[in-house]
Amino acid sequence: MNEDHDRGALLRDKQDENTSPIQIAALQGHLALIIAVVFTGAAVYMKIVEQPARLQLDDQALFAEWQLSYERGFAMQAPFAILAGILGIAAFNARHDGRWLLGAAVIVANWPYTLSVTK
Repeated sequence: MNEDHDRGALLRDKQDENTSPIQIAALQGHLALIIAVVFTGAAVYMKIVEQPARLQLDDQALFAEWQLSYERGFAMQAPFAILAGILGIAAFNARHDGRWLLGAAVIVANWPYTLSVTK
């Protein structure tokens, strides 16, 4: 049992030596970018594919479908925006590069518009 404990401690020490703050910052930045791309891809899909199809409906059907789509889209995109924003702030804190903070602000900035204008 003591051997297993020693082996685990050695592995943890080895991992700590191999993981630098720069690697962690890079991982945070990559994850923020990947999540922002997924968010953007979903938004582009809705704009290019769903909305033109929706506009073929009559007004009542269009409004009913839009309400359902809005709720589902918001529920899907909100976690992506929050996570990308948090990871962007974390990457900014690690790298002190203002572009990460700008990206975090941009990904979260659509919320006031979405909540106040489109609803």
